[in-house]
Amino acid sequence: MRNFLDILIEKILFLKSKIEFQEEVPENEIEAYKVRIRNHKKAMYVRTAFFVILAAVLVLLGKYLIDHHRYSSYKVVTSEDKTDNISNYEYAGGEILRYSSDGASLLKTNLDAIWNVTFTMSQPAVDICEGTAAIYDKRGTSVYIYNAKGQLGTFSTGKPILYGRVTKDGNFAAALEDGDTTWINYYTSQGSEIATVSTNVKDPGYPVALSLSHDGLFMAVSYLTAASGGTGTHLVFYNFGSAGKEKTDNEVAAEDFSGTVIPEVEYLSNTDAVAFRDNGFTVYKGSLLPKKTKSVDFDGEVVSTFYDSSHMGFIFKTEDTGHKFVMKIYTTNGNLVSTSYVDLIFDKVRVCGDEVIFFNNTQMAVYSMRGFCRFSETLDEGEISDVLKTAANRYFVVTDMKAEIIKLT
Repeated sequence: MRNFLDILIEKILFLKSKIEFQEEVPENEIEAYKVRIRNHKKAMYVRTAFFVILAAVLVLLGKYLIDHHRYSSYKVVTSEDKTDNISNYEYAGGEILRYSSDGASLLKTNLDAIWNVTFTMSQPAVDICEGTAAIYDKRGTSVYIYNAKGQLGTFSTGKPILYGRVTKDGNFAAALEDGDTTWINYYTSQGSEIATVSTNVKDPGYPVALSLSHDGLFMAVSYLTAASGGTGTHLVFYNFGSAGKEKTDNEVAAEDFSGTVIPEVEYLSNTDAVAFRDNGFTVYKGSLLPKKTKSVDFDGEVVSTFYDSSHMGFIFKTEDTGHKFVMKIYTTNGNLVSTSYVDLIFDKVRVCGDEVIFFNNTQMAVYSMRGFCRFSETLDEGEISDVLKTAANRYFVVTDMKAEIIKLT
């Protein structure tokens, strides 16, 4: 921050040197008036530039102070007793989605219900994109699509669902189990098929992960392959717009990774995709055809991964005996933002807004994207099962006894 302020001061002095008032000797009254006008304009320019730069400094200083403010305690703002121990929670575009095998509810951040629905599933799973949620029965065939206003559609896939992804408009893609064949089917929110791809272990491989761009135009699939006794990955991009219409199965790009596994691939926007490799990550960008723009390799084993629309992070074990883990955060362009230590032995990590949340069954830690620890304390609220950020210094905490909103102080 000090270096940044020094640079700003240099810029101000440079600006001043460029527009210093000149001592002019007017030849007559009219020339004197023109000199005063020129000097007045220069003074206004300097004053305006000064206040613009000052405002920028104050904004950045305020953000710096907020990011580096450390909380030492908390208080409970809203609380409700849990009626079951089987409900799961996800943050959904400003609200909280609660779901279980019996149904789902969308809650405001004060825990008031926006809507409630009932259904029956054996193993409910959820995917969310910009406030649109797909609730599906893993190993079953039922799919329900919702947004903040309610249900967009429901349908049956006909074959058991291994995993699925949703777009902001409610389109849904799923990997379906069918004996030796695994189908990747792409549906509208009402269940109409947009596309279908048949896969098997030999060609092109077993689909271990898929992702959809937020607008539903692109789909990326990571296929696990085996050749000569070794494993690898065949990464394929599909385009469901005009660029993919003339292609077989809408396939527009592909890349092979020998000896490398890609257990997760993720579209972070309409055009940015990241392949999370077991030894690093690769960034792809493109509005028509995805192109590789950056690849970063890691030496150590990745313990955990997190991401949102603007950042991605990786947790590694560290050889430093004074710390437990090291966290590296990158932009979606693949540029390193911060490197910091994490000393909480965590069960789960979430990225919410501009923060990274770590927690285990009794403790919670919050880090900024710059790697500064803003909070790390034990919560005396019961056994923690989940934590979500709902607003500035406010968090939704789920325990074995309660669901509550806490405020850091």
